[in-house]
Amino acid sequence: MVIAIDPGHGGADNGAIGPHGTFEKDANLAIAKILQETLEKAGAKPFLTRTIDGDLALYERAHIAWKNKARLFVSVHCNSSGIGENPLWTNGASVYFYQPQSQALAEAIHAGYRKHTPELPDRGLFYADFAVCRMTQMPAVLTEQAYIILPSQEELLFDPKFQRNLANAIVNGIKTFIKP
Repeated sequence: MVIAIDPGHGGADNGAIGPHGTFEKDANLAIAKILQETLEKAGAKPFLTRTIDGDLALYERAHIAWKNKARLFVSVHCNSSGIGENPLWTNGASVYFYQPQSQALAEAIHAGYRKHTPELPDRGLFYADFAVCRMTQMPAVLTEQAYIILPSQEELLFDPKFQRNLANAIVNGIKTFIKP
């Protein structure tokens, strides 16, 4: 199965910035590369929408997935707090979907996080109008691995062992989705 992995942000778009000065775009790319490797070992044919720290428009990401005949689309991100949110109370891993065809994939990956990342709070599963989920023509999710703005979660996001756990959570979810 061909699977598009989209490391969020990149180039001039750093995404969120952690308290130790780390960039979300770097964590996303590192996690996406481990996810690609893990999916390959599971027999899939994954590819990254970006393999380097470069600019890539949101709508181009969905186009790349379609052009490469992807059957699933997973966008990898790290979260920060929204207006009025306290990251000490609201944090952890979450999964977002837009199209009805994507809900079961989102649910499966969300369950994978609860199984493979017990050190993180469950932030939840959400319907959201994100461009990368809205513009795709295959089941698509946007994952928020952890809150990069919290020092403890920022540290986890750059830990290779934890990155592997995140990849395993996503792969577990994809396997569940494919073989219900």
